[in-house]
Amino acid sequence: MADTGPAQGNHFQGQVVWITGASGGIGAALARQLAARGARLVLSARGSGHVAVTASVAGKVGVPLRTGYCAARHAVMGFFDALRTEVAHLGIGVTTIVPGFVRTDIARNALTGTGAPTGAADEDIDSGMDVDECAAAIVEGFASGTEEIAVGKGAEMDLLALKRSDPTGTFRLLEAMAADTVASRQP
Repeated sequence: MADTGPAQGNHFQGQVVWITGASGGIGAALARQLAARGARLVLSARGSGHVAVTASVAGKVGVPLRTGYCAARHAVMGFFDALRTEVAHLGIGVTTIVPGFVRTDIARNALTGTGAPTGAADEDIDSGMDVDECAAAIVEGFASGTEEIAVGKGAEMDLLALKRSDPTGTFRLLEAMAADTVASRQP
């Protein structure tokens, strides 16, 4: 997506977009919407194209009781932020997507220690942003050339700004949230 002009019906016509995780959730919704706008959803061609990767607010802020998930999402953000700098001269753009809670089946499809799906709902995810609304916001971010697209509607989105402006305050807030969560799980 070398052209980053205003969003129009044919903005993505003929553009190459690589989406990771396109089998479900946000990735699948993005694939549908970008394909409807004429994007070619394949690996980018040498010297041109665009790589988009979905991470999470948890890739920017260490949230309570999600240590492993946060570590993986932070790694994704770091890798693709670095990749952006390395491939820009080749005409390849990189967009990182930082969603908050989005109504998908991610919690229900999460695996237990045995590898079986939990099948359990998550209240925050179930009350999150509609997946198609999320995808539409991401597509608009692509069209405007936004390199890091934060998308969501809940309080978790405020953590992104808070961590930048007051990291220490953010740590104390999250520590208190973790203590409250642990205490609520005590018999």
